[in-house]
Amino acid sequence: MRQESLIYESILDNMNGGVVTLGADGRIMTYNPAAAEVLGLAREEVVGKPFAEVFLDREHLDDFNQVIVDAIYDVDVNHQRVIEIGSGETTRSLALTTSYLQDVRSGEPRRIGVIAIFSDITEVKELRDAELRLAQSVKAQHDELQHAYRQIEESNRALASAMKRGRVAAIFVIGLFLAAGLYAWDADILSTFTGPSVLASDTRTPASESLRTMVVRPQRTMATISVSGQLAPRREVAITSPISGKVAAVHFQYGEHVAAGQLLITLDTSDVKRELRDARAVYIKAAQRFGEVENWGDNIEVARARRALSKARLALETRKNELDETAFLLKQGIIPASEHENAKRQYRSQQLDYESVRQDLEVALAKGSPEEKRVARLEYDNARLRLEELEETLKRAAIEAPVTGIVLQPSRGGTGQSDQGESLVDGRTVAQGERLLTIGDLGGMSVTGQVDEVDVAKLRLAQAVDVSGDAFHDLDLKGTVVHVSSQASQSSGSGGPPSFEVTVALGDLSETDRQRLRLGMSADLEIVVYDKPDALLVPIGAVQTRGDETWVRVRDRDTGEVQRIAVHAGVTTLDAVEIVSGLEAGDEVVLAGT
Repeated sequence: MRQESLIYESILDNMNGGVVTLGADGRIMTYNPAAAEVLGLAREEVVGKPFAEVFLDREHLDDFNQVIVDAIYDVDVNHQRVIEIGSGETTRSLALTTSYLQDVRSGEPRRIGVIAIFSDITEVKELRDAELRLAQSVKAQHDELQHAYRQIEESNRALASAMKRGRVAAIFVIGLFLAAGLYAWDADILSTFTGPSVLASDTRTPASESLRTMVVRPQRTMATISVSGQLAPRREVAITSPISGKVAAVHFQYGEHVAAGQLLITLDTSDVKRELRDARAVYIKAAQRFGEVENWGDNIEVARARRALSKARLALETRKNELDETAFLLKQGIIPASEHENAKRQYRSQQLDYESVRQDLEVALAKGSPEEKRVARLEYDNARLRLEELEETLKRAAIEAPVTGIVLQPSRGGTGQSDQGESLVDGRTVAQGERLLTIGDLGGMSVTGQVDEVDVAKLRLAQAVDVSGDAFHDLDLKGTVVHVSSQASQSSGSGGPPSFEVTVALGDLSETDRQRLRLGMSADLEIVVYDKPDALLVPIGAVQTRGDETWVRVRDRDTGEVQRIAVHAGVTTLDAVEIVSGLEAGDEVVLAGT
């Protein structure tokens, strides 16, 4: 056994990582040289002594102490943490693993201690930080290129909007001239205008009069709006700071895919730990005070006052007996009157002493009154809630991803950045409640684009959308309109026409499609703003208006007479008008120019 013990000691002494073991009584059993070098405590100062006596008063080891305490009281068997010890320029990063020591010789596992194994990863962390700084520098250059690309895209959208407004104006002028009665057009020009793709015409020329007509038949009418945008997550989850302080470490890169529960940010908790120590002291005092008040009847102060009152009562009874005795002796002429007067004075003095002690007892009992108990209870509850709040805050100082998704770029309209508009870096000061970053939840995707003031009135929620893009031209993606802004975008005020934000949610994506798509990819939207499968269309020239009246000429199929029929017009296309009411399928409409 001695040789086996020497082997174990040799292994521990030559390990690169630190090893510390605690027995069931809280005393340190094992402490190897690597642990002494990392923690800065000699072996002879530690081995055989209680853990609390050696470590808990050393503030530079607060994180180490907290992990050991968690391992002792937590029901989980294993704990793996990355912590920092020391302060200022001497801070070290440790990878720390704790586990229970178990004895299985009795048949069932029995916990007999805790073992902590740790290694210094300061150099590894510094290399990672350097790598992150380099990546951020490269990303900043990439953002400048993206900004230039977006400016070009905005210029293209403004140009397209201007062209669209001009096209609408041209259509209006054409319709105005046609409605005014320009019936002298050549028959070939009219047939070209109406077009076989829109109208199914049937020209009938009776022998008595030359009329060109068409039979109205139902046909599908569809209108769309084209919008350019970019792929974005359907839901964005904002992450805020639980405390005010400094960022100790950033563990992500913008645009990186992170899993739920992954460590993103570590905040400096030195101020919180200081507040936590003060809160614990306040809590201990409040708990002691509450316990005393709750059991005030058994308190030593009350017991002392009761004993004093009992003594005073006995003394008062003694003085009363002495007074009665001297009164009897005085009446028998055995003692002088002065002796009786002296006994009377002593009795009165004892009465005063008794009353004073009785009042002291009342004062002592009042300290345990219902009002005092309520006050003590409130102070205790406040101290406990403050302690729990700080403990929870300390746990949340290591910020983890709440959902699986992408850490969004700061340049995305404020997404992924703090309220001050600065990217997160080590050492930056943040305020409690400040937004630190945003995670795009990839459970669904959307496309956000801009529409001009002419088209925005045509948009409605739940309209169908076809989604395409140069990077995924072979995918057949469908979506629906889920948001139309009621206010023009801020960028619209820079001299360009007003534009409004529209958001389209993509339908369910297969895993293969999701792998093809990337946030920020350009996407083209074809929004169906009107779709009627049985619309009745007539050429624009066949519809005449005067004031509020709108009519067409219809020839009776039986008599051949031409009548003017009042109608209600609907959607107008480039060369035709939808008739909502007044006409029926099969009616023969007289065309313009006849």
